[in-house]
Amino acid sequence: MAEFQEIDRLWLRWYDVDGDWILTEAKQQRQRAESAEAQLQSLIRRLRESGIDPDRFLNG
Repeated sequence: MAEFQEIDRLWLRWYDVDGDWILTEAKQQRQRAESAEAQLQSLIRRLRESGIDPDRFLNG
C-alpha cells in the first residue's frame, strides 16, 4: 500500500530497462525541490564559514 495524491491503495509502478523505478511527476518535483533546498543550505553554510552573513543578502 502507498499513498499518492491523498489516495491510499496499491499502485502499479513502472520501471525502466535498467530496473530503476520511474518516478511520478510529483515525486520528481519533490526531489528537485529537496535538492535545491540542500544546495541553498550548503551555500549558506559556506558563506558563513567565509565570514559572509547570507541574511544580509537574503532579507535585504
